[in-house]
Amino acid sequence: MTFLLQTNNHEMKTELFLWRDLLEESTCPHDIAECSYEDLPDYIATHDATQLVPMGSIAFTNLFFKLAYNIEKMNPVEIPPCLREPKWIGRDYRIVYKEDVPQEGYYFLKDASSFKEMSYMGFLQALNRREIKEGRPYVVSKPLEVQAEYRVYFLRGEVYAIEYYNGNPLCFPDRNTIMNANMRYAREKDYPKSYTMDVMVTRDGTFLTEIHPVLFSCGLYTTVLGTDFLNGYIDGLHYILRHNTPVSTT
Repeated sequence: MTFLLQTNNHEMKTELFLWRDLLEESTCPHDIAECSYEDLPDYIATHDATQLVPMGSIAFTNLFFKLAYNIEKMNPVEIPPCLREPKWIGRDYRIVYKEDVPQEGYYFLKDASSFKEMSYMGFLQALNRREIKEGRPYVVSKPLEVQAEYRVYFLRGEVYAIEYYNGNPLCFPDRNTIMNANMRYAREKDYPKSYTMDVMVTRDGTFLTEIHPVLFSCGLYTTVLGTDFLNGYIDGLHYILRHNTPVSTT
């Protein structure tokens, strides 16, 4: 197994440093290779892609899966249907197509067709409707008054780390909500073995913000990692090859 690190990636300098450090410390058999986004087509053409685990930006990873496996892109999950219940989300939350996006009201709107697409927070009547594309799913969510936000890392089905990233660091998330949501998600056939769950702390409780089914799609909010964290990227590769579930509308 060869971990393929993206070079010349200015957006993920910290992650690249951490990945390289973990790989150099790991005692598990593996190789390390490096490649830029621009050189990836040539690299894939001259190497056995089935032995590669990509580690880089979303664009780099998407290109890897397109070239190596003819998979057009990694699909986001947002919040899976099994967790779109009031006790998990705590707000009006839908994933709909353009014709069902409200004409007015104060909402968070996000293109859910791919990772890192268009997002908007505000009154929908002030949004140019031409920015909403036909045939694409959109998250439509009523904003909550958020006190703090955390990213929960799951590795092989277990909580690996809970990392603060916004708001009041003294407002802690509810552990039971996190554990019970993971237990419910684990019953699904496309449950990812390793993933991240973003949660928000509000006055009414802890609720899910979104789920990233693969570590490829999210940054690291921690520098305290063990070499076993690398397994999460192998799990991400397997998830994309076996499932890559398209986002589900409601």
